[in-house]
Amino acid sequence: FYSDGSNLSNADLILVTPPLSNINENYRLRFAARGSQSLQVGTLDSNTLDAVFTPLQTITPTDVMAYYTVDFSNYVGSDTYIGIRLTGNGSYDPVFVDDVVWEQNPACPDIAAAEVTATGTNSATISFQNIPAAASYDISYAVSSTNDPNQGAIVNTTANPFEINSLEPNTTYNFWIRTRCGEEEVGYWSAATTATTNCAAVATFYEQFTGAYELPNCWRGIVRNQPASSYSGIYITNFSNTTEQNSAYLYQDYLIENLDVILVSPAVTNLNTGTNRVKFKAFGTGDVILGTISGSGDNAVFTALQTFDLNENVQTITYNFAASASTDANIAFKIAAEIAYSYIVLDDISYEAIPACPDVTGISASNVSTNQAQINFNEVSGAVAYEVVVTTANSPEGATPVTFETNSGIVTNLQANTAYKVFVRSSCGENQLGVWSEAFTFYTSCETVEGFIETF
Repeated sequence: FYSDGSNLSNADLILVTPPLSNINENYRLRFAARGSQSLQVGTLDSNTLDAVFTPLQTITPTDVMAYYTVDFSNYVGSDTYIGIRLTGNGSYDPVFVDDVVWEQNPACPDIAAAEVTATGTNSATISFQNIPAAASYDISYAVSSTNDPNQGAIVNTTANPFEINSLEPNTTYNFWIRTRCGEEEVGYWSAATTATTNCAAVATFYEQFTGAYELPNCWRGIVRNQPASSYSGIYITNFSNTTEQNSAYLYQDYLIENLDVILVSPAVTNLNTGTNRVKFKAFGTGDVILGTISGSGDNAVFTALQTFDLNENVQTITYNFAASASTDANIAFKIAAEIAYSYIVLDDISYEAIPACPDVTGISASNVSTNQAQINFNEVSGAVAYEVVVTTANSPEGATPVTFETNSGIVTNLQANTAYKVFVRSSCGENQLGVWSEAFTFYTSCETVEGFIETF
C-alpha cells in the first residue's frame, strides 16, 4: 500500500480477496505486514468501485514484518469479500502485506516460531513459548531444502527446551513447531526457524579461500569491542600477489584497546598432541598473532602463541604446535595493528602433520639451456639427500623423482621453450621424507632458427 499524501478521508485503498463461500463459518484471515500506517480488515458486498466496506478490526503494523490474525468465526453478515484497507495519514510511508491466508481456525492455539538456543555437531536445542491450552508440542525438522513441515521428521514432546539428536554435522536445518491439544487436535505449523549444526573436528585441513566472497564453511570471524563507526572486520577478497585466487583480509581501522579482529579455523582433533603444524602465507601493514582459541563464539578466549612481523612482501610462515594440556581445538589468527587502517592478508593455510624432515626453501634455476637446467635450493639441516621432480604438470604426484646428494644438481632431457615446475623434498633417512615444496617455475631457452616471420 502506498499513499502519495492525498487526504485519505475521501480515498480508499483496499486489497480485496476473491469471493468466499464460507465467510460465515469457523475461519480466519492471516497475513504478514510491516509499515508505519494502520490497516483495517473488513468485508465488502462486492469487488467493484461502489462496494460498501464494513470494518471489523484495525491492525497497527510495526517496521518489522509480523503475522496478524483476524477471526471471522462470529461474523453474521452477508458479504462475500474480505478487504484490507489502508487507514493511515497519507505520510508517503508504504505498508507491505504478504502471505495472505484464508483458513479454518485451528483446533489448538497458534505458537510462535521456535528458537534454536544451542547447536552441537549432531544436535540442536529448541526453546519455545508455553501455551497453557496445549497438552504437548510437535516439532518437525528437515534439511533446509525441505520447506514442508509435514515432510520432516516429527517428534512430540512436553519438554521445553527440547534437544534433537542424530543430526548431521555442518548441515542447515529447518525447524517448525505446533501445539497439540489432543490426539487429533493440533494447531498450525509455525514459521520455520533455520539453524546450522556445528562442524565436526578434523585431523588436517588446507584452505585457499577460493569460493565466493565469504568465509568458507567451518571458518569464523570474530570482531569484538568495535565502535559503531568502525569498518574493522574480516573479508574474503582477491590479492594477486598471494595467489590467483581469493585470500582472507583482516582489517583494523582504529587503534583501540581490546579491539579484536580474529580469524578462527575449523576445530581440529589433535591441536595439543605436539604432532602437527600450521603453515600459511601472509603479508600486510600489521603483524599476525598466531594462537589458539576456546571456540568460535564471540566470547571465546584467545591464547597468543607467537607474533610474526609482516611487511608488504609475501612470506610463508610455519609453526609447530607443542604438546599442551590446553583444551582449545581451534587455531586463531589475530591482527596486531601499530598504526590505524592496518591490514593483514592470509592465504594457503594448511594444518598438517609435522614432517619427518624439514621443508625445502629457496628454489631457483640457473644455467638454463634448451634441454637442461641447474636446480638450486637452500640446504636443509639433517637432510642426507633430496628428491627433485621437474615436470610440466601442476603436481609432483605420479612422477619419478631424481635424487640429489646436495642442494644443487643438473636435470637433463628437457624440451626447448617449455615451462617447467620444480618440486623438492628433503630426506633425513629411510622413510623420513619431508613434504613437497611449492612449485618453482622456469622456462627453457628457445632453439635457434634460420629465419622467422612475426606479424604480431
